[in-house]
Amino acid sequence: MLNLVVTALILAAAPPDSITQPAPRALTTTFVYTATIPEVKGDLDLWIPVPSNGPFQTVSDIVVEANVGGEAQPFNINTEPEYGNRMVHVRAPGADGEANVSVRFTVRRVEARVLSGETFPRGWPPPSLARCLASDSLVPVGERYAALARQVAGGLLSVQERMRRILQHVVKDFSYDYQKTSPKLGEGDVAFVCDIKTGNCSDLHSYIISLARSSGIPAYIEYGFPVAGIPVPDPLPRAGAIGGYHCWMWFWEDSVGWIPIDASDAIRWRDAKRASESESLFGNLIVERNAVAISKGRDINLVPPAKNGPLNYFIHPYAEVNGQSVTPKWTMNYEMAP
Repeated sequence: MLNLVVTALILAAAPPDSITQPAPRALTTTFVYTATIPEVKGDLDLWIPVPSNGPFQTVSDIVVEANVGGEAQPFNINTEPEYGNRMVHVRAPGADGEANVSVRFTVRRVEARVLSGETFPRGWPPPSLARCLASDSLVPVGERYAALARQVAGGLLSVQERMRRILQHVVKDFSYDYQKTSPKLGEGDVAFVCDIKTGNCSDLHSYIISLARSSGIPAYIEYGFPVAGIPVPDPLPRAGAIGGYHCWMWFWEDSVGWIPIDASDAIRWRDAKRASESESLFGNLIVERNAVAISKGRDINLVPPAKNGPLNYFIHPYAEVNGQSVTPKWTMNYEMAP
């Protein structure tokens, strides 16, 4: 009888989330990212983004194969200091022929549930909070966007309340560009997105980041790859080719740390008539939609520096031949562990 009473008291005292919340889900996936340039004549520099370890993912077994003109090439794995993004760099002076570089890596990705009763890991790599308040080349801060943020979220609310209102504003007033009709799709050009009110994940999150930073809330964008669309199929295919990237964003609140938002998927889940998934994407992420995080931020300085300056974002391979920008063809394949 005493044991029953003690058990009842423990259950009564425990917060509801500690009883009802299942453990965060995790995926272990091996990816193969390949960049190809069919014909190279001259000095080649090629960069491919590779993931870094972080609070929600562990990266292992990185294998690089670089072949240019039928010959194996040396490579480096470098890290840029501002955001902590990693990249494979291949330099092939006097290249002649096809360039083919593949990077294989395995990622154990844990579901990010920052506002669902989980303890958030406080340790975090770059960027700094100061960087996450500054403007980017296509993400302005202040003036028009500060006024919009005040109009949407006010100035007296808590950080979470303001960000929730900004998310609700985007879900209500913006649309996801399923048909890819935007002439600046994916560029994250906030002034353009603000007027057209549609775009993909890169566009919508850049708009939110502009409003957040204009409100004094640090925020940044993160790019990666999903292993499923919306709705997530059941059963989930264990292997396949990935057709495109996905991205989400993080904002900072002092009492919690970094908190995620996936606004574009919130719209897409709403359009799929799945309200619970849509509403969960403030403070949490669905792991199949971010099975690997590849890079953070905009205006990325490659290492070594590209001759044509920083990249707007860094999710796809980038190359220069004789100092001129070249767009490699790329493929991303995955295979999930049982």
